Amino acid sequence: MGIYVLFGLETYLMEKELARIINKESRDNSSDLSVNVYDCEETPVQTAIQDAEMLSLMLERKKVIIKNASFLTGQKSNDKKVKHDLETVERYLEEPNEETDLIFMVK
Repeated sequence: MGIYVLFGLETYLMEKELARIINKESRDNSSDLSVNVYDCEETPVQTAIQDAEMLSLMLERKKVIIKNASFLTGQKSNDKKVKHDLETVERYLEEPNEETDLIFMVK
């Protein structure tokens, strides 16, 4: 279980670190790995958190990647089409799923 925040303007470096996090698990453990990616410009963050909370019956480990998590910056979003429930994020961070790595990516 891990919670990561990749923050910065260098997309290449962020993608490289993301690949390192994902590949670390596959080298350490021969079990299957599930990687699910969500874009907060299109999907509410609570959808990704629900995925992170869900236990997997078939796989031992899961990575949930949340891209464009601009709500972490504290800036108001001009985009009103996607509503994010940040209390869901807070509750998850208090009791994360031990079988899931949650990765936030912010530019």
